[in-house]
Amino acid sequence: MRFVHCVGFGVFSVSFLVASAALATPISYTAEVVHVADADTVRVVVGESCHDAACPAQGETLRVRLAEIDAPEGDQPYGDTATAALDARINGETIKVVQTDIDQYGRVVAQLVHEEIWINGWLVGEGHAWVYPQFAESPELFDWQDEAQQARRGLWGQENPIEPWLWRRQ
Repeated sequence: MRFVHCVGFGVFSVSFLVASAALATPISYTAEVVHVADADTVRVVVGESCHDAACPAQGETLRVRLAEIDAPEGDQPYGDTATAALDARINGETIKVVQTDIDQYGRVVAQLVHEEIWINGWLVGEGHAWVYPQFAESPELFDWQDEAQQARRGLWGQENPIEPWLWRRQ
């Protein structure tokens, strides 16, 4: 399913696919970001909802986990910097939420779009997050991660950055 054409990586642009086993068709709605917990989890208040029975109600507050990516933890090197980058980009802003799933913790799993920028991809391209290989469905994310790594952008400027899924096991 073609979702949206997003621009925001200078020479990069992306049309990405959204698929999920949990939702046969992703649902989308607008929401205001009211809190950035870390660089892959935000709290939003639903603005304009959709007309699908699975859509959250207008005014509902949701925890949203950004799909396909994993960002440094708060106690991990670069965690505060990655969180600050996302906070500066979308906190207080109205975004489009494309919900693809609900995770084991009850969080909405979604692609976020702000001003035609695919936020999940922007985080990877700027070196603020890793592609989460276990959940990645958009091949261009791997290319953007490779480019960020080669350019030593963001977390890739550190000596031997540790993936968050490995950090959490320590």
